[in-house]
Amino acid sequence: MNGYIWELYLKAGGNEIIKFFERNLLKSFSKNYAGKICELYNFYCPSKTISDLLFSALDDLNDSIHIENHGFLYGCYSIIDLLDSNYTRSDIMLAFYQGLNDSGSMSDNEIFSEFSCEIAYYTTFLSIIFPAFFVPYYFKHQFPSFEQKKVNHP
Repeated sequence: MNGYIWELYLKAGGNEIIKFFERNLLKSFSKNYAGKICELYNFYCPSKTISDLLFSALDDLNDSIHIENHGFLYGCYSIIDLLDSNYTRSDIMLAFYQGLNDSGSMSDNEIFSEFSCEIAYYTTFLSIIFPAFFVPYYFKHQFPSFEQKKVNHP
């Protein structure tokens, strides 16, 4: 996301959203958080399977971040290095990209596919570590689920 759009988002009330996620992610991210997000998600998405996949991704992240010296954060050394310095959104995204492509063997398309398929996991992770720059994204399947519902009900 470019800086101009991010600033517009913040000025249009995005700061309140950031504060919400700071309160609920930084201080109390847990299996309970995952369950509450899925309860809210169920209002928008009629698919229990998709909701279960969302819960699984958030639960996996919860397990990963509570294991000391383990999980994605610790596998993504360049992100850890940023935590002790001044950094920009571009620095974060470069470090994140390098973390996803740790072995150096993934193509850009494979990295994009990995991020897209696990967007709830990765955006929640980024929101926990860098709340001033990211909010979680939980609506990956929103349009296809409504499209399917529309097709089934002429």
